[in-house]
Amino acid sequence: SIEQINFSGERELNNFLKVGLSRYKSSSDKKFFIDVESEFSKNIITKDKTGKVTNYELVANVTFKLKSNKEIEFRQKKIIENLNDNFEQSKKERSVKQIFATSIINKLINQLSIIQ
Repeated sequence: SIEQINFSGERELNNFLKVGLSRYKSSSDKKFFIDVESEFSKNIITKDKTGKVTNYELVANVTFKLKSNKEIEFRQKKIIENLNDNFEQSKKERSVKQIFATSIINKLINQLSIIQ
């Protein structure tokens, strides 16, 4: 079970991770104390002839540092089209962060289940 989690880095991604990991706080033989460091970046991939951005790459890097001095790192990437509507663009990016967080949590839980 995950006993204690300390977060630093990208706030919105951390919030999604926090909500997802809270389900794994239960009584279990294995107890984990984890520090989470997250980064999220939005990189320009392509532009059109006028210089307007057409595609972005969204990248999430998350490092989990266990009290046992073990580090587990995950990196997620996705290329998305630039939307003309800033509100819709923001919603899309938020959705991608949530998908990244879910994927990273599943991978972390698999890794933690292997640790003795």
